[in-house]
Amino acid sequence: MADGAPVPGRGGNDILERLLGDTGEPDLIIESARNLGERTLKPLRAAMGEGMSHPISIDLGEADMARMKQAIGDAGPHDAVVVAASANSPDALVIRVDPLAIAVFINALFGAEPDAEPQAIDRDLSPLEREVAGLVVQQVATAFNGFGQRALQVSFPLPPVQSGEGLQKIALRDGPAVKIEFLVEAQPEAGRIVVVMPQRILLRPREEPGADGPEQPGGRGDDWSARFSEEVMRSKVKLQATMPLGRMSLGAIARLKQGQTIALAPNATAQATLASKDKTLFVCEFGRLGQNYTVRIKSPWNTEEELIDGL
Repeated sequence: MADGAPVPGRGGNDILERLLGDTGEPDLIIESARNLGERTLKPLRAAMGEGMSHPISIDLGEADMARMKQAIGDAGPHDAVVVAASANSPDALVIRVDPLAIAVFINALFGAEPDAEPQAIDRDLSPLEREVAGLVVQQVATAFNGFGQRALQVSFPLPPVQSGEGLQKIALRDGPAVKIEFLVEAQPEAGRIVVVMPQRILLRPREEPGADGPEQPGGRGDDWSARFSEEVMRSKVKLQATMPLGRMSLGAIARLKQGQTIALAPNATAQATLASKDKTLFVCEFGRLGQNYTVRIKSPWNTEEELIDGL
C-alpha cells in the first residue's frame, strides 16, 4: 500500500497522523509496545518449544518507536519477512526473522547438538529454510494475535515468506509504528525476530466485545486528547484548496503571458483537493453557495489510486 491510503472508518486519526507524523506520547507508545511483547513472550516460548530436539531460549529485546517503512528498509538480504494482514489493516504485523535465528531453529528442529554453534545463513534461503522461517512466523503471528476479545484478528493463512529480491516487492504504507524485538539463543550471539506494527493497531482498544469493529466515540483509539496534547489539538494550520488545470507542454508554459486566460477542464471542479502542510488530505468538489465559493469533501485522499491513475 502507498503512503497516505486511508483506513476506512478511521477518518480524523489518519488525518492527524499524516499532519503530525507520530501518534501519541513516546513514553506511552513504548510502554504499550513492551507490555504487548511481555504478554506475547509466554505463548511464544510455549509454541517454539514444541517439536524441538532441545529447548530454545527466547527473550524480549528492544521495544521502541519506529516507522513502517523501516520494517523492510532494515531487513538484510537473507532475512525472512512476512506481512500479516488483519481485519483492520493490510499491514497489521510485519514479522522479520534474521538468518541466525533461522539457523537456530533449523538446528533445533533437525536434531543438532545443543552445544553446536549455529552459523548465520549468508546466501539465498533454500526452500527448506523458507519453510522453517514460515513456521516460526506463523507461531509469532499466532502469539501476537491472542484470542477472545483481545485478538488482533490476524488473517490466516499467512502469505508466503519473502526474502532476497522478494523484499523489493513489498510495499508498505509509511506511518508511525513500534518495533518489538525478540532475542533467540543469546549466547554466543543472539538471533533476532523483529515485529513491526502500526501504532494505530497497537493503540486500538480490544478490551470490549466488538472492539475490532468500528471504533466508538470515547474509546481509547478515538480519544485524540489521550494521544495528542491539548495545545496541539488547538493549533491552527492553513488549508489549501487546489483545482487541477490540465496538462501543458513546457514550451506552452514558457509562452504564457500576463492577462492570458486558460480554460478549465470540464471535470476540473469535481477534482479539487484539500491540503495542509504539503499533505493532500481530501478529494473535494469546487462549488458556490450564495456569494461564497465552497469545496465539498467527497472522500479521503488515496495516494495509491492517484499513482495508478498517473501510470
